[in-house]
Amino acid sequence: MIIMSVFISACKPDEPEADPKTENPADTLTVADLDKFSDHLQFLSATKKPGKSPAAPAGSSLKISIKDTLFVIEGVEMPIKFLHRDTTKNVAGAYVQVHSMVGSGGLATYFYDVPEIPEVAQSDTVSAIGVGFNMAGFINSGGVPPAGGGKPLVFDVTITPYDESGQPLDETIIPVVVDAQSDSKELGSSSCPLVLPEGEHWKWFYTITSDGDPSTEEKIGGPEVITGGQYINGCCIDDVPKYITECAPDYKRLYFNTYYQAVYESIIFKADGTYSRITEERYANPEPEISDFCGNGEGEIEENSFIQITKGNWAIERNVSTSQRLKDFYDTRDYLRLTPTSVTPSGGFIKTRGGFIHQHPCPPASSRRSKGVLGLLTPAGGGADGGDSQLVFKFFERSKLASRNEDEWFAFL
Repeated sequence: MIIMSVFISACKPDEPEADPKTENPADTLTVADLDKFSDHLQFLSATKKPGKSPAAPAGSSLKISIKDTLFVIEGVEMPIKFLHRDTTKNVAGAYVQVHSMVGSGGLATYFYDVPEIPEVAQSDTVSAIGVGFNMAGFINSGGVPPAGGGKPLVFDVTITPYDESGQPLDETIIPVVVDAQSDSKELGSSSCPLVLPEGEHWKWFYTITSDGDPSTEEKIGGPEVITGGQYINGCCIDDVPKYITECAPDYKRLYFNTYYQAVYESIIFKADGTYSRITEERYANPEPEISDFCGNGEGEIEENSFIQITKGNWAIERNVSTSQRLKDFYDTRDYLRLTPTSVTPSGGFIKTRGGFIHQHPCPPASSRRSKGVLGLLTPAGGGADGGDSQLVFKFFERSKLASRNEDEWFAFL
């Protein structure tokens, strides 16, 4: 089952953002209200702990992927990333606690201990946690939300990353703005364009694959989805390693750190109905012929990269009927169709072919604006007709063109 919430981490480029504290000067939140907000925070994995989250020292060199406001839109959990160039300060997770926005700063009666998600980490110097907000049951049967539960919802959280021993490294207070998901009818219009100004693009940053069964763990990943690793049998005959079968059944089993990384995807939509897409993949193949089956180390691998450029046509098809597989989400939905006309070179795996528009990037009905996220939902088999038991949610954020795989990082305040 997919949990409801998409987190957007910064303002739309070059646009001013309102201060939530200025717009909401009267903080009427009670401890019960704060606990209500906290109850509906959603994590891929977390443990509740009573009391106040541990205090952290200030002045670390850590960076965070949140600028000054955390935007939450109905969808799925999204990552918050931490950059720790000092590898002795590895971030193993974060403490998260809800508190009031003004005044003495009342706290929820508990906080969350949220471990990192290794699958989303881009390198040894980046860690990430997954956070969301579940609207189910947040508003009572009479249609009344808790205090502070207006439109949009606004509350604060303290985020405290910690190291592998659980010691806090730094902390920051982030206003959270929650806007309900709306449909995609405005997408493609002048007020909500897929066609961005020169120098901007839609950059892939997160994917969730689910079979829709709440008892089955979802598969998550960002632009570093890593799979692989394998064992291969060989021989060590008279202290000479050989990739042969002569020693059967007394093989020497060697581990090869093979992998596949879906590193990067970028899409630019043009006003004439065409699009261009760039994808990058990395992979490593085993080389047992030159590996030391007499030693205790790993087998040799050959690392490669693959960059592909796709040109094609795009169109938004309105009110497309969904397959039975998607009826839990919607009966009809606008569909973004991408039709490639050239692919150079051929091959590869990470090809966004379009999908039902699960999340549109239009600004929320508020003076606070996220920088925009486009979310597509399609069965893994692709196409509006389905054909596969898995559902793929793929998210792109509006970004300025820069060097590939370069995130925006901000200091802890």
